[in-house]
Amino acid sequence: MKREIFIYGPNAVRGRIIHKTLATHGIQARYCSGTWEMEKALEGIPAPIVILDLISTLPADLTFRGRLAGRTMDALLITLVDAPDAAMVRESAGVEEVCVLAPVDPRYILTLVLEALRGELHAAAMAPPAIRRTDEPLPIPVIPPSRKKIKQPSLLKRLFSGPLMRFAAIMLTLTVGLTGGYVLWCFSSLPDVDILADYRPYRGSVMYSDDNRRLTEFFIERRTLIPYRLLPEAVTQAVLAIEDTRYFKHSGVDPIRIAGALAADLKAGTMNQGASTITQQLVKMIFLTPEKTISRKVREVLLALKIEQLYDKHEILEMYLNKAYFGARAYGIDMASHTYFDKPATQLNISEAALLAGMLKAPSAYSPFTNATAARVRRGQVLSRMREVGFIDEMQYQAALQTPLPVRGSHSSREYNAPYFVAHCRQILEDRIGERLYTSGLSIYTTLDHRFQERAEKAVAAGIKDLNRRYPGKASIQAAVISMEVDSGRIRAMVGGTDFWSSQFNRATLAKRQPGSAFKPFVYLTALEQGYNPQSLIEDVRRVYGVDGTHQRWSPRNYHDRYHGLVTLEKALSRSMNAATVNLAKQVGIDTIIATAHRLGVQSDIHRVYPSVLGASEITLLELVRAYAAMASGYRVEPVCIDRIIDKDRSIMIEPTLQREQVINPEVLASLKAMLRSVITEGTGRRARALDRVVYGKTGTTNSSSDALFIGFDERVVTGVWVGRDDNTPIGRSATGGNSALPIWMMVMGSPIPDGETS
Repeated sequence: MKREIFIYGPNAVRGRIIHKTLATHGIQARYCSGTWEMEKALEGIPAPIVILDLISTLPADLTFRGRLAGRTMDALLITLVDAPDAAMVRESAGVEEVCVLAPVDPRYILTLVLEALRGELHAAAMAPPAIRRTDEPLPIPVIPPSRKKIKQPSLLKRLFSGPLMRFAAIMLTLTVGLTGGYVLWCFSSLPDVDILADYRPYRGSVMYSDDNRRLTEFFIERRTLIPYRLLPEAVTQAVLAIEDTRYFKHSGVDPIRIAGALAADLKAGTMNQGASTITQQLVKMIFLTPEKTISRKVREVLLALKIEQLYDKHEILEMYLNKAYFGARAYGIDMASHTYFDKPATQLNISEAALLAGMLKAPSAYSPFTNATAARVRRGQVLSRMREVGFIDEMQYQAALQTPLPVRGSHSSREYNAPYFVAHCRQILEDRIGERLYTSGLSIYTTLDHRFQERAEKAVAAGIKDLNRRYPGKASIQAAVISMEVDSGRIRAMVGGTDFWSSQFNRATLAKRQPGSAFKPFVYLTALEQGYNPQSLIEDVRRVYGVDGTHQRWSPRNYHDRYHGLVTLEKALSRSMNAATVNLAKQVGIDTIIATAHRLGVQSDIHRVYPSVLGASEITLLELVRAYAAMASGYRVEPVCIDRIIDKDRSIMIEPTLQREQVINPEVLASLKAMLRSVITEGTGRRARALDRVVYGKTGTTNSSSDALFIGFDERVVTGVWVGRDDNTPIGRSATGGNSALPIWMMVMGSPIPDGETS
């Protein structure tokens, strides 16, 4: 019975990559993106293989998985989960299951599927070809008797000239015919080796900051290709010494090595010796599945011979070294060099080359990161073999033996800089270019300025450390920061939380929180557009307002319950007077205020109630920063994080154009900026005067001090800072935007980066 394969995954990009990887190796699978679709597809299917992509979807899909496991007791479930969710998944019983931790590796999933199918594949491969039989007797020639006395042949001659000889001849003919036919069948079903000329393995895409700092890499297989001519001699010598010493002397298959391996196996009474040449190993990597059958071995030999006829030895070795897997998700010698030694393969020395060559046999078993003792022993074996065949002398051998092994965690190739920003960009790129992000070797240049980013990360770390000391609580205090260019919308820094590896939730772009008084500039801008000016008077008097459609009553209160009577609009905004702001909102109209906020870039819904003018409707920090950028320049801009994308042929795929629309009249803008400046000079943002330059902004604090914000800008950059706890409990009794978020904002803004150094 052939087992059917199904893939379930809400993430269409990962699902398509897994589906394509299986299809590339001749394995058909059905992909379902919905739970209902998946359950309908599995009806009546006995013992399926089901690949469940639950990364970032738990716990929503956990119930579905349990229901699925209960219905398909004979199924094999391959479940892809994030590390924190693995224990939860493994608690389930009653079904055969393999848990694969994120990030997804389609090649590993392919291996698991092939393991499950091995029995079926093996049986199919070993089935003998059909032979048509005939029961017709062989014609027996009639020989007339001779009258001469014939000398009787010896017994030996009679045996070999009689029925036994004819039977042996028949069997030999059948064997040769069947063997030849089998070989011809194998030969006719070989893949086209000409594809090697155009073979392009999956190549990861690299993401850079605006100033060319490497941020991270997106990949299925972590790989960079390197020409053979650039490789140090030590690399090729180490690989040849341990894998195929006679490489340049055979034609793809090494009879001498096969005979030696067979003799060693017979002597040891086991079948452990390998005799595959490098060419045969390349064949297995690219063309064949890993099952161990006679059919696969015959095809491997035939393909190796064919490849050796079409390609130069150096070309084959280059393909092998760029394709081989070295563990730690590193494919190819150059990526392996970056992964283990933080440098390109062109700089590998003898000891390093020997370590990597030794890992080819079993990357996990000989990894210096997970098994240093085994790695050291294996490296010694490679070095010993190099000395034995004359590639290195005794002095080089001893020196290489004494070289320390690399240690995990000290190499930039595994860095994940600006993780919240990178995750934000990845989501945009997946929507825009799909799986090419992981397979096409793109160079992605972002808008991030690494100095701004470092400043923002240090500011958050220092600020949160101080706040946790001042306001201890059960839930730790979090912070988010976005810095964006006023005129272009280019995001220069982004911090979505205090620790990405503990929580990947981006509070800068995804968290909808109440902005508090940071929303008030929309009210005052609306008033200015209706003819008010900064010196117009408004009553800061407590009033009671009805709630539309209900009998409820609501009355806004000022901080410390202090009210000031008639005040100017400028003073009301700078001192963040709630009563005056709501009284003004009643005069200019709440619908107009909501329209103003949307016009400047707020996309979230704003409730049509008066508490919204004090920041009661939840919006994201990114929306606020975008709107404040309009308050700085008069133009609404689209936030941009991707500057340009260059493909492997050095052609520019994407180069975003600036999208600007004027949304504030210049005269009105000047008045608004004067009012936001007064927040700094005499209002709730007075701490920012310490920057000793012209800046503008507004504080924000919500009820019970659950959220504290400061959004501000100079002539070039707008920065927003949010501080709060994820469970919405208060930061602290006296926490405000001015004493909690503003200090972080000041550290982020710091000294301005000089012109000409931001890109």
